[in-house]
Amino acid sequence: MIILIPKILFWIEGATIHFGIAKFLQEKLDCHLYGIIDVNSEKEFFEKQKIVDFKKIWFYRDEIIRRNSIEPGYLKKTEEEYKIDLLKVVYSDVWFHKYNDYYKYSFDEIVKILENDCMFFERVLDEIEPDYLVIRMSDASHMELLQMLCKAKDIKILTLGPSRLGYRSLISEHVDRFDKNHSIDNESTKDYTFNDVLKLMEGTGKQEAEERKKFKANKIGWINGVIHFLSLILNPEYSKYYRHFGMNLFSVIKNEMGAAWKRKRGEKFIDKNLRKNITEGKFVYFPLHLEPERTTRIASPFFANQLEIIRNVAKSIPIDHELFVKEHPMQKLKDWREISFYKEIIQMPNVELFHHSVSSHEMIEKCSLVMSINGTSAMEAAFYCKPSIIFADTIFSELPSVLKVNSWEELPDLIRNALITKINFSDISKFLNKLVKNSFEIDELKLELKFLDRFYYGGYLLDSKISEEDVRSFLEENKDELGILADAHLQKIS
Repeated sequence: MIILIPKILFWIEGATIHFGIAKFLQEKLDCHLYGIIDVNSEKEFFEKQKIVDFKKIWFYRDEIIRRNSIEPGYLKKTEEEYKIDLLKVVYSDVWFHKYNDYYKYSFDEIVKILENDCMFFERVLDEIEPDYLVIRMSDASHMELLQMLCKAKDIKILTLGPSRLGYRSLISEHVDRFDKNHSIDNESTKDYTFNDVLKLMEGTGKQEAEERKKFKANKIGWINGVIHFLSLILNPEYSKYYRHFGMNLFSVIKNEMGAAWKRKRGEKFIDKNLRKNITEGKFVYFPLHLEPERTTRIASPFFANQLEIIRNVAKSIPIDHELFVKEHPMQKLKDWREISFYKEIIQMPNVELFHHSVSSHEMIEKCSLVMSINGTSAMEAAFYCKPSIIFADTIFSELPSVLKVNSWEELPDLIRNALITKINFSDISKFLNKLVKNSFEIDELKLELKFLDRFYYGGYLLDSKISEEDVRSFLEENKDELGILADAHLQKIS
């Protein structure tokens, strides 16, 4: 009998959760591990470390700056061969889009970067022919591209992401979706009550609060991160990576001063002009999504403009309803939106804009309908026996009370249908059984924050030198949680 040893390709971004998963997975499974390493300052650590026995590693940043020429027709051939839309990938990336404050790429530069990415990933995949790709939830074009190529080559993708249900995580091929083989054993179902649901959801709010608290309190991490970052950008080698184009001492200081002024000005406007109390009456609730975020850029590329969504929803709701829009409580961490954005919403006649401190649960409880691109609030609406409308498929799309927009023209009818939709709690209970069965309990965010605190100035700079001794010690300290994650991946491989 021939025993096939699985070949597993890891996407690694420093001393993070996935490096820990690789370490404990190799202790539980006879496998061949490979790694694409996306780091800068930590390169020496990965060249010398003996914690994970990688058969071979590639340093992503070195590989993509190696070639400068364009091969005519290559990208068109790639699109046709793998049946992928490359420009959709490009527009999903914050660095090529409006969120890059340092550099404006020409189309030729984007094409060159994209070509380098495709050629590098093809070469790696053809060389090792992996059975699995283990990766985090992607938020960048090159990570999306790697996954697209893997899918086209029938390489199984294991993506770790949140389940949307408290302290539970999910591993699936498609982010925020059930795999086709995700099922539920009818003999082991549980009848969930509303109180059960609230208890399960507790973790989500606590995680967000913990993250906000962490960033707010960690001033020392911010200072140390800034000092180290300024030393990095003085090194000419640092600017060779395309994501660092346009960064120099002057541009960074100028940008940070501008961002600080913008935050202060934005907060003053928000506190003065956004409503803080929910009024009586019928309303549709639309909570703003964080920007930039994969929810809008990757999961819903054709419904990413939130201002356009608000305008179209405002046109489509019944005359006896208002549209209540609420700012996201964590938007401050990514800088407040432009004041012109808020002003445009405020000026709409049947729209009210609410302060981020207003309770989202109270909004859901009092509204007639929740609308979201694909945010958790749409799932929570079902728990409060309220219908919802989304603009992108997600893990809770299968709930009968969750309707999906496919075109703007259908929006008025869809809203009218949603408002008369009856919610059956048995459907919710069935969905929760499926979600609980196919997920596992772990406080992934807390674990991630531990990594950030230990190695990356609290998360302010994911680019620092680390020692093998320190990493080995940290992994041992957190072996229980990392062991759970390794076991979950092992189960998917098995």
